[in-house]
Amino acid sequence: MVKSKAKQQSSSAAVPSGEVEHRSSSIKAGWAQVFQILQLAASEPKSNKEVLDAAFAIMKIAVASRCHLDKRNFAKSVHALLAFGHCRFAAISFQALQMLRQMADDLQSGSGTQTAETEDWLLLLNGMTSMIGDLRQEVSVRATVTAFQCLRDVGAKSFDAATWSKVIESVVEPVCEKVTGQLQQGDSKMATAVAEFILPDLEELPTKTLLRYLPQIFPVLARLVTVPSPEVRHHVQTMLLRLCPLVAPRGPEGPGATPVDGRR
Repeated sequence: MVKSKAKQQSSSAAVPSGEVEHRSSSIKAGWAQVFQILQLAASEPKSNKEVLDAAFAIMKIAVASRCHLDKRNFAKSVHALLAFGHCRFAAISFQALQMLRQMADDLQSGSGTQTAETEDWLLLLNGMTSMIGDLRQEVSVRATVTAFQCLRDVGAKSFDAATWSKVIESVVEPVCEKVTGQLQQGDSKMATAVAEFILPDLEELPTKTLLRYLPQIFPVLARLVTVPSPEVRHHVQTMLLRLCPLVAPRGPEGPGATPVDGRR
């Protein structure tokens, strides 16, 4: 009985991707059910590589067809991709992360019937950052870099002040806690990723932007300055030296004194 059920799940997930691709434009509202089936296939611990590859091939067709931009499909498509992201095969996890990043670009473009709302961004970003907790170091590091680059590229163009506030509270702060914990434990690969990809981007932010979000940024920097990695500490110390004069009590120069790096 158990073998029969497993075989049935395997055959249902392994629908020929060519047939799905041929009919993708006519599936329309049916994609919601397809995404649910794909999520089940990806979440099944006993799914083998052959089944997951077949299911993921269909997922690729769906994203390439931009079916996720239909309001009826968006949340289900994100959950399906996350199931692939958390599967036991790292190669599929990496591809799922890249597709989540592609979905962010698609959402930003504003095409389809899915109008980007704060809740949609939170769903997508929280999903992406959930993979930072993956026990596989390489997946965790890749998820961290992908999430922050997504915030840099998409958030800077699409988020208003209210959305940024919610994203910082619901996504950025929890992620910083998680990453800081890994750095405190001596995760060298995460330290390299933070020092080479994340902190340099933060340093490039205009002083005005940094000051706007200083109440959220400063506690993070204060924790990062104590991590074992000298590369991370160097970047953090540079930022603190830049910010501290801006929040120090007024001196004889007055509140309009030029920042130490000359940036406004």
